[in-house]
Amino acid sequence: QYAPILAVIERVIERWKTAARKGERLGDYVDRVGWPAFLRQVEVEFDPTVIDDFAPVSVRRNLQMRW
Repeated sequence: QYAPILAVIERVIERWKTAARKGERLGDYVDRVGWPAFLRQVEVEFDPTVIDDFAPVSVRRNLQMRW
């Protein structure tokens, strides 16, 4: 049931470990490379319509999901 979510989390952590700068937080890494590039790197299809007020410039935005 949770296997797909855990697989994404594992890819996110692995990408962050291999590509982030030393001491760089995950959010700062995503800000640096940008959401579209980050999501491609972790092989996640993204639909901006599921996030209210999506702005690809910062991870420090309101990420409330619309269901």
